[in-house]
Amino acid sequence: PIHWTPVYAGGKTNTLLANSVMEGQLMTSVSTPIFDRRNYSERAANLLGVVGTDIPIRQLMKLVPPYKLGVNGYSFIVNNNGHVLYHPDLRPLFVETLKPNYNNVDLSSVELVDSETMSLENNTLLMDLRHDMIEQKEGETELRVKVHYDDMKRVTIRRHKYFYHPIDDTPFSLGLALPDGYGMYEVLAEQEIKLSHINVTEYFKGNNWRVHPDWVYCEYNYANEHYFASPEEQVVHFLSRTRRPGWKWMSLRPRSPHRSSENHAGTKKMEKESYYCDKSLMQSLVFDAMITHDIQRA
Repeated sequence: PIHWTPVYAGGKTNTLLANSVMEGQLMTSVSTPIFDRRNYSERAANLLGVVGTDIPIRQLMKLVPPYKLGVNGYSFIVNNNGHVLYHPDLRPLFVETLKPNYNNVDLSSVELVDSETMSLENNTLLMDLRHDMIEQKEGETELRVKVHYDDMKRVTIRRHKYFYHPIDDTPFSLGLALPDGYGMYEVLAEQEIKLSHINVTEYFKGNNWRVHPDWVYCEYNYANEHYFASPEEQVVHFLSRTRRPGWKWMSLRPRSPHRSSENHAGTKKMEKESYYCDKSLMQSLVFDAMITHDIQRA
């Protein structure tokens, strides 16, 4: 069996910058026993050991691109106890001090239902949502919730649509919360880089531009093998790579082999130069830079 731990604070991970390490971040660990199954004539197998790894929660957050959820949409993950691994209202620190109960914050503590106008119905729907995610069911529901903004100086009541689905081979469930009315329209504005008549890196000269610090445009799968002075330098690096012969976008994250598979001999380890690159996000960025460049020249 595969075992996942509750969220905890600790560990170190490399950042984009050389010799830069992030400490004390939220983590989860996964482990599984390794058996000697070479003797297929016997049902029993000798235990060889246990293999495991630590996973920063921020790596899980990358799997749900926030730009696709809209400015007021968000994602969250709940474990089989109803505790959140991450949520925009999960605040584990208080004045740079870790809160005592940071790792067992319940979903009902961060999703604040409107209990004044629809107290019974809203609380029941929230508990149903929590129960379904614990049981790893797939579904959707709607809730009226209180949402804060302006650094928690103001509060408004908004109707959210919730979509949830289990994450295979884990005790976790992923939830998406979108304000009612979202998703009806989508603006598509991209510049096909391969069809561009000029080198698109020309749009990214100078230091008067920035990319969103929390969005993943492109990154190497082995981040500790590649260092950049800033997220902007990383973007320019990959834009330069798009002009190389044989460039591929690699817009899908690599998937692990299914645990029901007995033979993983055909599974290949990713190369050090392997990468992930979001084609839609990168080409939208180039389109934005191209339009801005033309406006500045006018």
